[in-house]
Amino acid sequence: MFYCKKTINQFGLCFLILIIACLIINVKQSYAHTINIQSQLSVIIRQDTIDVSLKIKNKGKATAYDIISRVRFLGELKKSAPIHSLSAGVAETISMVFDLQNNITGDYPLIVEIQFHDMNLYPFYSLRCSLIHIHSNNLTGRMAIAVPNLELSEKNTINVQIANKDNLDILTTVQLIIPQAFVCENNTQRMFLQKGQSSDIEYCISKKDALPGTTHIGYVLITYKDNTISYAQVSPFNIYVKPVACVFFFEKKFVASTCIFFGMIWLLFLTYVSFRKNNYNEFAI
Repeated sequence: MFYCKKTINQFGLCFLILIIACLIINVKQSYAHTINIQSQLSVIIRQDTIDVSLKIKNKGKATAYDIISRVRFLGELKKSAPIHSLSAGVAETISMVFDLQNNITGDYPLIVEIQFHDMNLYPFYSLRCSLIHIHSNNLTGRMAIAVPNLELSEKNTINVQIANKDNLDILTTVQLIIPQAFVCENNTQRMFLQKGQSSDIEYCISKKDALPGTTHIGYVLITYKDNTISYAQVSPFNIYVKPVACVFFFEKKFVASTCIFFGMIWLLFLTYVSFRKNNYNEFAI
């Protein structure tokens, strides 16, 4: 009986050590400090085209893999060839050319999203929205935008306040631009605002594959026209993804499976020892 108790205690201690080791191995990482991809945008406006040059640099501590850039301008989407890997401190430059429509004047948004992952296939996203001034100076914004930062759990709404500061009525389009790590239905809305009028818009954002504990940037983009001149305004905001309650069970799913598997073995072992003990007592009687 002493040997059985000793074996049970040893097995229980090993099982406890296994669980602690799994938790240590799977401790929540600071993903945002692991890989940090930053981009530098350069645009040259020509007679009928614009040349876009995007310098991508890894300012983090780990290598980024399969870097793909998507650039949207004037309703056209262009995708770069993938960069297989980008080590820490290394930069790459990609170039794209967009055709300009005839006789367009004003501010137009250029949206760049960079998607990549680390060696564990964790997804990362980098988003930026810049205004390109075509045949015009930086036009004065006629709208006031108020958008708060968002702390996201699973599904949240964000309230955007729009106000018409002009003396003219404006038909405007309000678009929520967020990384592909999130989902937002009906992210584009059109509204008519009379002079001095304001309105609130609610957008529902849900998490797709954003990592817990990471911060992402999003934009509220407003576009409208006055005669033939296009106006655009951009207001950025942050999306912080809350860590899940039990990080070690969700970020690496094999940990939960391992604990359950060894827990079942432990229960079967205790049942076997109890069965042998009962048989021994009956034999002794």
